[in-house]
Amino acid sequence: MKKNLGGVWRFSLENVSHGFFADDIWSKDYDDSQWRRVSVPHDWDGDNFLGERRTADGTDELVEDSGWYRCHFAADGTMGQKRVFVEFGGVSKHCKAWCNGYYLGRHENSLMPFRFDVTDALKGNAQDVVLALKVEQGKASGARWYTGAGIGRPVNIRYVGDCYFEEAGVIFDGDYSGLFSVRVNLLRDDINVLPNAKEKHVAVRFTLSDSDGLVLFRGIKNVDLKNGEGRLVSFKGLLQNVRCWSPAYPELYHLHVELICDNSSEPSDVYDSPVGFRSFVFDSAKAESRNSRSDVHIPMLAS
Repeated sequence: MKKNLGGVWRFSLENVSHGFFADDIWSKDYDDSQWRRVSVPHDWDGDNFLGERRTADGTDELVEDSGWYRCHFAADGTMGQKRVFVEFGGVSKHCKAWCNGYYLGRHENSLMPFRFDVTDALKGNAQDVVLALKVEQGKASGARWYTGAGIGRPVNIRYVGDCYFEEAGVIFDGDYSGLFSVRVNLLRDDINVLPNAKEKHVAVRFTLSDSDGLVLFRGIKNVDLKNGEGRLVSFKGLLQNVRCWSPAYPELYHLHVELICDNSSEPSDVYDSPVGFRSFVFDSAKAESRNSRSDVHIPMLAS
């Protein structure tokens, strides 16, 4: 199960040149009642409320180059029986994260998705959950490319069973001919570890549907996993009359993958994503080849 955390977050800037006003801002009990309310995704550089800027090397930089986000939400009743991840679609540029005062880790990349396991931080029947995120934009600006400042992509909380997809564990590849592959990296990691635990029977199921929801391809493979064991499961297929993605006709399909443990009626983990078919290569004579057709496509930047 996945729940979006894009509602009300609390936000405050940190001015590095003058220091911040508290050392325990990451703690669960910190008073953030006077902070500004924002919705995520959020970009503080695009809010037009900062005012003061400085210029270095011909580009604008913010004096306030770090910001703090805090999110309060109620714990779901099933959290104690599930493994729980907080998934970030992208944070610019670097961040450190805490959950209920427990340090989760650090991530450095503006655009790549990432996640933290918050299962241990939620133990003890915690009813109120507080996420704290320090986002560091850095003193150097993004130069000619704008990279954003803040939580620029959606944030979700995901509840999974004992068998789940590893981070970035589902990979789809499809080309203009209709050939495609789906690679699924899964892991068994029991929340409640029992002595002499038996292997679990895991069914890996996937469907590929068109934009109208019509299922065009489906597959299933079965594996048996011991606790702590991972596995790569691969599917291959050929989709007839494929509609390729291109800038002029951005055709997309829908990929659905789920894990069923021991014939349970409820999936242990679910993955959904839009996917496209495309081939893209550069050729010195043709400038650019997309989906086996040659195009001269040179992007220009406005001065």
